[in-house]
Amino acid sequence: MNSSRLNNIAINIYAWLALMLLFFTVLYYFTDFQFAISFIIFIIFPVILPVYIHFCLVDRFFLKKKFFKYSVYTLLLVTISGFLAQYIADVSINTDDFYFGGYLNPLIFILISTGIKGFRDNLRNKIKLTEAEAAKARAESELRYAESRQAFAELEFLKSQVNPHFLFNNLNNIYSLVLENSEYTAEAIMKLSELMRYIIDSGKNNLIGIDKELDFIKNYVSIEELRLKNKCVISLNIQGNSNKLSLPPMLMLPLVENAFKHGIGTDVKKNFIEINITITGKRFELNIHNSIGNKNAGENNGTGIINLEKRLRILYPESYMLEISQNDGNYHSQLKINL
Repeated sequence: MNSSRLNNIAINIYAWLALMLLFFTVLYYFTDFQFAISFIIFIIFPVILPVYIHFCLVDRFFLKKKFFKYSVYTLLLVTISGFLAQYIADVSINTDDFYFGGYLNPLIFILISTGIKGFRDNLRNKIKLTEAEAAKARAESELRYAESRQAFAELEFLKSQVNPHFLFNNLNNIYSLVLENSEYTAEAIMKLSELMRYIIDSGKNNLIGIDKELDFIKNYVSIEELRLKNKCVISLNIQGNSNKLSLPPMLMLPLVENAFKHGIGTDVKKNFIEINITITGKRFELNIHNSIGNKNAGENNGTGIINLEKRLRILYPESYMLEISQNDGNYHSQLKINL
């Protein structure tokens, strides 16, 4: 027998003893000792067993909606227990005139005890349900926390990949200026240092003001303009008010880099890159049109675009749209985000 069952038995014993003590105290105060003891022996003791038999009938028939069997057995129980209670009282007291309850006492105790049992079971079920819901909530919270930690770790990893990728591309750009002995080399190095300072500072934050991110894109484009003097028509147009909105740092960079990587060909008359950024309320939109200088541009989006798609799925799972396509011999990238 487990400890919980023993505890339940002990509680029931204490409850009956308390009930007997209560009746004895009240009756002894208003009558006498003999009457109080007789009441306990001939009224309470005979109904204890019927009460627990009725509990079994409730569990076996009533709760299973077998109401006819429940009614028959309960009526039979009250009749037999009432007859026995009356018989014990008559024999013990040795009188036919003194009435100790007979059939009424078992019925009253059965009704009262069943009501108490129903209230107790209902309370226990509510407690178990509350505990189950609390356990479920804790499990869901722990799962969300684990998922958020995993997503955060993945974001940090993806963001860490942007920096070396960006630095590698710009060092190549400056290297090409050095080979050409370009007069813009020093200016390009200075702008690159500003960009790297921004990357270091913004890397500490999950979000950055859109104004700062736009300044970063402007500086990056200006470096490319120094490298591509007279080789490409470049335009950057920004419309709308950021209204103190924020954006994850370097989220636009992969698309902008992609345009410069694949948009420059040998025919300088056909090279163009057009970058349009529009901010309307909390809606951010980036559209990039560029010529296709690299014939393999559409075959492989590269690490930067793949990382961008992963970051967007984590940061804006149902609030973004990213499309990259080729049409009319040009390349088109479109990113929309509801911030």
